[in-house]
Amino acid sequence: MAILVVTRLAFPYLGIATGILFVLRAAIHLRHQLGLDGSDQMNAIVLGALTLGLTAPAGYAKDAAIWFIAFEALLSYFAAGVAKAVSPVWRSGSAIQGIISTRAYGKASAASLLLRAPRISLTLCWSTIIFECTFPFAALASPDVCIMVLAAGVMFHVSIAATMGLNNFVWAFVATYPAVFQTSLDVNMALHQVVSKG
Repeated sequence: MAILVVTRLAFPYLGIATGILFVLRAAIHLRHQLGLDGSDQMNAIVLGALTLGLTAPAGYAKDAAIWFIAFEALLSYFAAGVAKAVSPVWRSGSAIQGIISTRAYGKASAASLLLRAPRISLTLCWSTIIFECTFPFAALASPDVCIMVLAAGVMFHVSIAATMGLNNFVWAFVATYPAVFQTSLDVNMALHQVVSKG
C-alpha cells in the first residue's frame, strides 16, 4: 500500500481499506497487550498514517503521511542503534550470541557457531549498531545511496527473520521503505533547488 501512495496510484477506496486494517490492528493491540513488539507498533503507525493521508481532504495530506512514515522509520532505526551503542552487552559482542541462544529467538546451529567464533558475534553486534545509527543519514544522503541502504535493510531484516524467527519485522519495516526513498528524493530535490538558487 505504501508503494501505491508514494507512486500516487491509490485507488479511491484505499483509505477505507487501510482504515479497516488500522482498526483491526488496534483491536489486536487492545486484546493482546503483552507480547507485542516493535513490528506491531510500526504496523499500527504505518496503517494509521496511511489512513489519515488517504482520507484527509487536504492535497498535502499524502505527502505529510509519507514524510511521517519515513521519519518514524528513521527515528526507529536511530533509537535502536543508540540504545545498543550504550549497552555494554552489545558493545562487548555478546548480545547477539545471547539472543540466538534463547529458546524463543534462538537457532541452535547459529548459536553454536557464535559460541565457537566470538569475533563473528562481535562483528555482527557492531555492524548492527553502526547500521542502525547511520541509517537516517545514509538514507537521506542521495537516492543512489538510499537504494543501497534500503537493500541492506532488506537483507538485515531477512537474516534476522531466518535466524531469530522475527518475520513480522521484515514486513513492518520494509513497508516504510517506499516512504523513506520518496523522502530521500524530496530532500535531495530541495537541496538541489537551494544550491542552484545560491
